[in-house]
Formats: sequence, C-alpha cells, structure tokens
Amino acid sequence: MKTILVYASTAAALTVLVIAGIMAFSKNTRLKQHLRAWILLLPALTFLGIVLRLTWDFPDKRFLYVLVPAVGLVVLLGFLAIRFCPRCGATLFNQNPFTRMKSCTHCGTQFVKGEAAPEKRIPS
Repeated sequence: MKTILVYASTAAALTVLVIAGIMAFSKNTRLKQHLRAWILLLPALTFLGIVLRLTWDFPDKRFLYVLVPAVGLVVLLGFLAIRFCPRCGATLFNQNPFTRMKSCTHCGTQFVKGEAAPEKRIPS
C-alpha cells in the first residue's frame, strides 16, 4: 500500500512540475487560467491524501478540523495572489492578495476591474 502512495505522490509532483513549466513559458493567458486551478489543487489534495493515509490508524482525527480548512485557505490565497497579464501573458504574483493589482509589472498595462484597459489611440 505504501508503494502505491509513493507512486501517486511522485506522479502528482511530476504533473505539477510539468504544469508549472507550461505556466512559466507560455504566453497564453486562457491556458494559464485553466492550469492555475490544477497547480493549486493537485498538491493540496495530494498533501491531504498523504496525511490521511499516514494517520489512518489514529483513533482521534479531530486534527482534520483544523488541517482541511488551513489547506483550503492556502489554496484560496494562491488563487487571489496569482494573476496573468492579458497583454503580455506574464504571471504576476501579488504580495498582498487582498488588494487588486493596478498594473502589470512587466509591460505596464493598466488594469481596469481585473482586465486590461483599452489602448488609447491617437487619431491621425
């Protein structure tokens, strides 16, 4: 049973590394938005699975009342802290996930309500 746990953990870790590589080098923001859920949820679920398996024989499982919401909070903060610039495709990490980013740190695009502001064109 423990070898299955090792194989599952290794497969989950490799999957996360592949997804992280795609997120680091891709400019496609729609793909990054989709993969963000996987890269945040897969390690969290793997961690919870490993903890559950290792503590399966424990008579008292009240620690899960604290552990599961704590892991959920970490995933939620990850969703709030990671953004993607719709113009240049850069992955942006907000140091304070409770405030919105106003502009892209790579290309300087201003964000309006979470989206890139339309470009102001000078009439010719």
